[in-house]
Formats: sequence, C-alpha cells, structure tokens
Amino acid sequence: MNNRLLAGNATFYVKNTITGNKFTFKIFKRNVYVKNFAIRNKKWKYFANSERSTKLGYISKEDVFIPTNGYKPIGKLSTNPYYKWPVEAFAWFWLRVNALPNNVEVKHANRCVRCGKVLTDESSMSKWFGPICYKKHQHVQ
Repeated sequence: MNNRLLAGNATFYVKNTITGNKFTFKIFKRNVYVKNFAIRNKKWKYFANSERSTKLGYISKEDVFIPTNGYKPIGKLSTNPYYKWPVEAFAWFWLRVNALPNNVEVKHANRCVRCGKVLTDESSMSKWFGPICYKKHQHVQ
C-alpha cells in the first residue's frame, strides 16, 4: 500500500465503514531545493493535502508524517476543526498504513497514483496504476 501512495500523484479516500466518516487525501511528490553550505541539493518531498487542498504536512524520508502550517512544521495542532480533523485523520491513517483495521477501507479516486490520469479498465483500477506508469513503477522498485 505504501508504495502505491508514494508513487507521485495519489488521490485516495479513507473511509470508516462503521461510522461512515470519509476523508479524501492527495499525496504528491515535488522537487525541493535545499541549501547546504552553498551547494544546492535537489530532493524529492512528499506532501499531503486534504480534499479542500489544505496543506496537511509532509512525509519525511523516514516515512514519518510531519504536520505543517503551510510548509513549516508545527509543534501543536490547530484547534480549528476545518484544519485539525483532516490532519488528525491523516496522521492516524499514516501510522497504520500497512496494518489498517478491518473497518477501514482505502480506495483510489479512479486516477493513476503516479501521473493522475483517469483509469478506464479494471486491471488498471486494481493496480492503482495505468499500464505505462505500472511498468515504470515496477522498473524503479
């Protein structure tokens, strides 16, 4: 599951089948330039957004979700429910991404998790990748 979500452009939803609560998230990969001793290093970073395009945070290279206020890490979560609930939901999900409870389902938004194009056939939908992106993703692993 984790490999699919970090493919570069994943839009998916997480739903609790008991309560009916549903959150839509997007994890996307972007180039970030970091200055170290006057040398510019190009790094990839994975950012997480909610369905309202609210920036929730980023995923570190150690696979840890770090909530942010825009692009700066925050120590304490906001009390505003518009921002707090999606952040808490994503943080909960990311901690359990490889061992989710049975009452939680994760579905993609019928788009390739690598390029974002609409998926049309059943085999692509089951893989979460379009045929070209699936080959590229298999080659990278």
